Amino acid sequence: MSESPTFTGFSEPKDNWYRLPNNWFDIWHTVRNEHGSRFVPMLKMTEYVLKHTWGKGRFNGWVQLSADEIRSGRRRTKSARFDHGTGISPSSVQNACKVLAEFGLLEVAQDQNDSARRLRTYRPHIHEKNASDPLTGFSWPTQSYFKVPNFWSDITANISSAATILTVEYLFRHAWGFNNKEGVWLSANEIAAGRLYSDGRRYDAGTGFNVVSVHRALKEAVALGLIVWTEKYEAGINTRLFNLHIKGMYTNENGEYLGRATEEHPEDNNAIEGDNNTKDNNTISPISNSRGTNPLVANTNKGVNNTNGARSGREYTLKDTLSKHDLKTPSSRDAKKTKRKRHRAKKAGDDDLSKLPDDLIEILAEIGWNDSLRPIQQRYQEEPELVRAWAEHSQEKTGLRNKAGYFRKRLFSGEKPPPKKVAVRDDRNRYLNSKYAEYLD
Repeated sequence: MSESPTFTGFSEPKDNWYRLPNNWFDIWHTVRNEHGSRFVPMLKMTEYVLKHTWGKGRFNGWVQLSADEIRSGRRRTKSARFDHGTGISPSSVQNACKVLAEFGLLEVAQDQNDSARRLRTYRPHIHEKNASDPLTGFSWPTQSYFKVPNFWSDITANISSAATILTVEYLFRHAWGFNNKEGVWLSANEIAAGRLYSDGRRYDAGTGFNVVSVHRALKEAVALGLIVWTEKYEAGINTRLFNLHIKGMYTNENGEYLGRATEEHPEDNNAIEGDNNTKDNNTISPISNSRGTNPLVANTNKGVNNTNGARSGREYTLKDTLSKHDLKTPSSRDAKKTKRKRHRAKKAGDDDLSKLPDDLIEILAEIGWNDSLRPIQQRYQEEPELVRAWAEHSQEKTGLRNKAGYFRKRLFSGEKPPPKKVAVRDDRNRYLNSKYAEYLD
């Protein structure tokens, strides 16, 4: 069995891309409000029709597709397909088709001439110029759109979460839709509620999902190698930012961004490039059944060694989504315990830890400090007594749900810690020596 192709990162597609309208996220926010959270089949089917109409330059044309083609890929010949389809079942195709037609997003017609096949044809419904309701169709696709690479549908066929799909597409929108070839770094809050201007205003309404759902989606996208993350330290607060995994980025095994390539490296012949140089006469290899290590989207960069080894195949199947039990939110108790254990295990070899006293490190571990110790170490070099005083105060203070957050806020606020309470020693003879001692029996 030949080696499976490796996903090496996205880059702005020069060809082989299709268009999604800029109000794409508003459309699905409205669909979710009216139809409920289970709209993944509708999302995938609409995008697949857009790919095979607008993506082929047929802005007002139709595409004929069977339920099997929507699931497994539009046929080129009897033995070859253009892509891997959407992965949704025939029954889901029928249900999605009905709802999308009712919403006015797709126009559907059935061929009545061939009674043996009765294939349906589809095209996006174009709404009137002044229509304000997102569920009246799409704008004319000559402007107000962003690029999506053709191979994206092969990736989403193996993703069952609408939040994950739309989260990555939101990064497409703010990368190539704003001519940012290197992508943009956004927080989970910005992806949920809209990218922020420098003055605090927002570009748009974001994906419309709550922050918890976005965190879960980001975790899955990182595990699939679709996005990378880094941490920004500002005003005493660490903020985790996310970006597309752009071709040439180096990451560690956890998806953390380590920098860009400093020189050109020869590409693996089996690698699938992010700019989708795969033409229509070539199909992408099947997906591995290794959970969380989809070879089409897996990031195989290990640290800074720049080793891009291709994943060897296991038994091939089209199911490669992460279990819901593996997708816990970053604020879960288990995640905090795991981070704390990892933090303590690193003590012997971490340079930051070696620059702080052991007893202070123990206090920080006890209050639940899970972030980098670099800012604490820098503050300790300036005012060691202040760091120790706030750490001990946070440790002793009762009624706090988040002692680490309280410690961070107080330490970098510039305030002085309250004085320690000195316990008054109980003098058993104080009554016998007082002026009222003669009245005591």
